[in-house]
Amino acid sequence: MPQEDGSTLFTDHKAGIQLTFQVGWLAMRVGEKEYYSALEKPFMQNPAFQDLFGVLNNADPKVLRLLALDAREGHMPGDLVTDISVVFLEGDDQSLEQKEKARRAKTNLCLDYKFILSSYSETDNGVRILVMEESCGVPKSAVYYRDVYFNVPTGKIHLKFETNFDYKDAALTDFEQVMNSLSLLTP
Repeated sequence: MPQEDGSTLFTDHKAGIQLTFQVGWLAMRVGEKEYYSALEKPFMQNPAFQDLFGVLNNADPKVLRLLALDAREGHMPGDLVTDISVVFLEGDDQSLEQKEKARRAKTNLCLDYKFILSSYSETDNGVRILVMEESCGVPKSAVYYRDVYFNVPTGKIHLKFETNFDYKDAALTDFEQVMNSLSLLTP
């Protein structure tokens, strides 16, 4: 829901969370009004956005609850879209420690894959999170991923942040603001 200051408030009662995305981020639910409206935006002329939307056509909205794109001009170095996805892993009752172990053991087939780090911390609102950082090579650059997992009463939420590796320090500020806006809703 758009706010007076231009930010977007995302409330997901099924997953039990609420997040705020700053001005310049296009937050949308697959198959909903804002998703179809995004197709009409000028930035959609860029092939990188077209490719991303092509992949989204097959996404399950029960799992991919929201995708937020940094649609600001000049925020797509190396033609890589910076995005944050909110994935609801309903029924996932693994501990964060189990999730970390499984994720580390997972074979990754991307080019020049690097596991950077994993750690545990808390958001400003006291939600315990698992943070994992990785990178993969792509033509002309590398992609940086920051994956954040936390438990909700009905499963687990996976926030996936993706950007150009060389741009990550600038873009991470936005992701941290989203993370620290997190509120858990009472079921």
